[in-house]
Amino acid sequence: MIYNQVGFSYPFESVVQMSMDSMERAFYDMKFDLLFQSKTANEFQLFFSKIMSARYPGDFVATRPWGQLGDQKCDGYILSTGTFYQVYAPEELDYKSTTEKMKTDFAGALDKWGKKIQTWVFVHNAKVGVPPHVLQQLTTFQAEHKEIKFAHLGKDELKAALFETAEQYVRDVLGAVPTYSDVNNLSMESIKRTLLGVSMTSAPLPGEVKPVSQKKLEANGLSSATKQLFEAGMIKSNLIELFFKQWHDPSLEEKTASEMNRIYKAAVNDCVSPDDVFQRIFTTICGTDYGNPTAMISALTIMAYFFQTCDIFEQPREGDAI
Repeated sequence: MIYNQVGFSYPFESVVQMSMDSMERAFYDMKFDLLFQSKTANEFQLFFSKIMSARYPGDFVATRPWGQLGDQKCDGYILSTGTFYQVYAPEELDYKSTTEKMKTDFAGALDKWGKKIQTWVFVHNAKVGVPPHVLQQLTTFQAEHKEIKFAHLGKDELKAALFETAEQYVRDVLGAVPTYSDVNNLSMESIKRTLLGVSMTSAPLPGEVKPVSQKKLEANGLSSATKQLFEAGMIKSNLIELFFKQWHDPSLEEKTASEMNRIYKAAVNDCVSPDDVFQRIFTTICGTDYGNPTAMISALTIMAYFFQTCDIFEQPREGDAI
């Protein structure tokens, strides 16, 4: 049983866990976050339906509007448990629109489905946590309808649902991710293609180059999954140094470092968390090749190299141990 932030219980039946290594799991973590953050409206509803269909194969039923009947104020249900889902994924979960949506949808669902509703779940796309007005409205529903259980399903709950499925379903929903085999097979040609795509400016190289440390990983507040990705990228980061030494233009490293620092500063300015900063840099470097495992490993290795040279992310404060 998983308990969401409201305190209401939400049942996930026990299933066989995925068998994947730590790097694959870290990549899947990142890909889930990026997809979740990028989808609104119908795209988000389809994303939700794919995950729930994988989590409850043959039991979850995704609904769609049907002529004048509409969607019957239900975006999916599990009749065996009487669980009904209503999805709301706008650009912004503001107080007025969200509470009105919840009231209208629940009232409509109660009118259409009546006693079939044993659990009503509000599915939302809040990027971080749960807006307090969502919790307040669910609490009001609970006080008024004690015969029904109420819950919300957001980023953490949806990720938990997906990651409790078999690995094949995770791959179907999120796509392929790199493996350690891709790391071991990383080629100079792949590095060349990615690096030349990054080196767009010729601004001066910022900052002093200092050695990397585990302390730096800790100092930047990165999650364990993101630290795992950096550490995987460091496995072959020596290839980046070798490439720069062999390349005919001796200024390429400086140009690339400047552009990496510019991308980093822009990400810091726009993003909320260190992991968001990491993801923004990673997707920027990958560009249109995002989703290609080889290109993803090249981008990760380049990030790890410039993390080590301190062109991206912050140095530990003076006095911190290396």
